[in-house]
Amino acid sequence: MKRSIGLLSLCWCLGAPGLAHAQGAFGIGPRVTFQRVDDTIPDASALRIFGGQLKIKMTPRTAIEVSADYESHLVDEDLDQRVKTMPIQASLLMYLTKSAFAPYLLGGVGWYQKSITEPGPTTLSTTTTSIREMGYHAGLGAEIRAGHFAIHGDYRYTKLRFGGDDDDTDGSSVAETLVSLVPGVGTIQDSLKASHQGSMWNWGLTFFF
Repeated sequence: MKRSIGLLSLCWCLGAPGLAHAQGAFGIGPRVTFQRVDDTIPDASALRIFGGQLKIKMTPRTAIEVSADYESHLVDEDLDQRVKTMPIQASLLMYLTKSAFAPYLLGGVGWYQKSITEPGPTTLSTTTTSIREMGYHAGLGAEIRAGHFAIHGDYRYTKLRFGGDDDDTDGSSVAETLVSLVPGVGTIQDSLKASHQGSMWNWGLTFFF
């Protein structure tokens, strides 16, 4: 975790001198996420959660994004078990073009907190089980910018692992989806033995100042 925070801090220091002269370098806005996770959380194999993101454009082709989402729902037949999910991610975005339509690659680190609250015989005997995890993520997407706002959409693999196999992932390997979009990803995935434990679609709107 300390190493990841240090890398983000280094990116900030390198890009900070240009922010004072940049127009629309700072942005904030809402987003919706469709998240696929593991089976440890009831009724959470495909969650739709809402949140927001903060973006800082470091250069015309790089940006740092910090996002946070929150979701709470009742499960079980009696609707007496509450599950809460709150993923927080810090990502580095690398834009492939400087045009109004800009595809990008992204990568970073995420902190994932989940909790399950179950009622007991009395209101004072309620129990809560918390799960906290940290993991790396990577993906690709595109941003359409018009004036002082931008619409974006991307797909991210979460809780990436390297040096293992794909037996504990939520489906296909990283390469099976990206290889048709980015040449060479299959070779890289095979050499790194990358696998993942979740994925998410993100759609958002950012207002820049």
